[in-house]
Amino acid sequence: TADGTRDDRALNILDSEAVAFIQEVYREYAQLFEESTYFHIGADEFIDFDHLENFPQMIEAARERYGEKASGIEVFIDYVNELAAFVESLGFVVRVWNDGFYRLNRQEQTTLTENCQISYWTRWNQNMAPADVFFEKGYTMINHNDNFFYYVLGEAAGYTYPTYEKISNEFQLTTFANGQQVAQEQLAQTQAIALSVWADVPEAQTSREVIQAIFWLQAAIAQKVYQEKDRPKAAYQKLFDSWVVSYLEEGQ
Repeated sequence: TADGTRDDRALNILDSEAVAFIQEVYREYAQLFEESTYFHIGADEFIDFDHLENFPQMIEAARERYGEKASGIEVFIDYVNELAAFVESLGFVVRVWNDGFYRLNRQEQTTLTENCQISYWTRWNQNMAPADVFFEKGYTMINHNDNFFYYVLGEAAGYTYPTYEKISNEFQLTTFANGQQVAQEQLAQTQAIALSVWADVPEAQTSREVIQAIFWLQAAIAQKVYQEKDRPKAAYQKLFDSWVVSYLEEGQ
C-alpha cells in the first residue's frame, strides 16, 4: 500500500514465489474438477482500480517493464495473463470478471489475453468498460447481469432476490448490466447467460428454498432463450411438480 504496509489477506503478485503458490493451488483444483470445461480465475476486486496511486510498488514495477506511461495496472494484467495461460495449459477454457480491464479512465500499456472469456456482471462504476468494448475486441462474453441474475442470500450488498416476473417482463437477451443494450449481432459472441447464487448470508434460506426459487428463474431465462413468449408461468408448474418437488422429496 501507499504507506508500505502489507495486507496479509492479499496476494503479492510481484512475488514469484507467491504466484507459484497460487498456480499450485489451481493445479490441485484442476485435478479435482478435471472433467469440467471452464475454470474461472476471478480477477475482480483485486484493488481499487481507480486508485492505483495507493500501490506505488505496482506503478514502479509497471514502469520498469513498460515505460513512464504505465499506470501500474500492467503488472496485474501480466499476472492474469500468466495465470490464464497456466490454467489453459491444464485443459480448461478460462473465464475472468470484467471489472478491471479496459477501464475508460486510463490507457493500458498491455492488454488482457484473448484466450479467455469475459464474465460481464456489472458496470456500477462508470469507469468500467462498457460491454461493447469487449465485443469490439472480439471476446466471448458470458452475461452475468447482476440486475437480474444475482441471487444473493439474505439480500445482502444491496441486492433483492430476482423473480420470474422481473426476468420475464424486463429482460431481453441484449440486456447487459446496468441497462446496457448491445446489438443483436453481438449475441453471436455471447455464449451463455449465467445465474449466480451467492451465499453471503447462508442461513437466510435453506437449500430447499434456494432450489425452488432458482427453478422459476431458470424457467424465465429459458422462456427468453427459446423465445417462448406465449408460454405462461403456469405452464412450468407441471415440470416444477414432477421434477423439483420429487427431487426434494427424494433428498429428504
